[in-house]
Amino acid sequence: MSSATSACADLLGILTTESFRRFPGKPFRRSQKPLYDWIPEGKNLVEKYAENHPPAPGTEEHELLEAYVQAKDRIVVPQSRVQGAGAYFVDLLSAEELFIMDMGLSQTPLDVAYAIRTLPLGQFWMTSGAGLPTGSGAIKNAMDRLSKQRLL
Repeated sequence: MSSATSACADLLGILTTESFRRFPGKPFRRSQKPLYDWIPEGKNLVEKYAENHPPAPGTEEHELLEAYVQAKDRIVVPQSRVQGAGAYFVDLLSAEELFIMDMGLSQTPLDVAYAIRTLPLGQFWMTSGAGLPTGSGAIKNAMDRLSKQRLL
């Protein structure tokens, strides 16, 4: 693990011997799940970090941390592309239309849905990592599960 990763993990309070046992040699390279899905004391680790280490208002650090606090998981379908810049999408869960700035997504097929985490930046959105392409079967299963759990 790099020293930067160790320092961040230590600040977030997640640098433990358990992390090394679970992910030997690469405890935090697997995904962002621990940052958003581990919710000790009612807040995820990004929210706790923002509360305990607030950057100065008006700085780039403040803007980016606020974006990470407002991150959203989505299932999106591209509607049109803007070469070299991103694509317009519809969020299947909220029906929201949004532009996602991502050069890779500007080259994607229009007939594929993506499970993706987005971050707001001004009037646009960006990804917090690679989107996971998914087909209609996976989308239907997710929508059915969300409906059964009354989350839709």
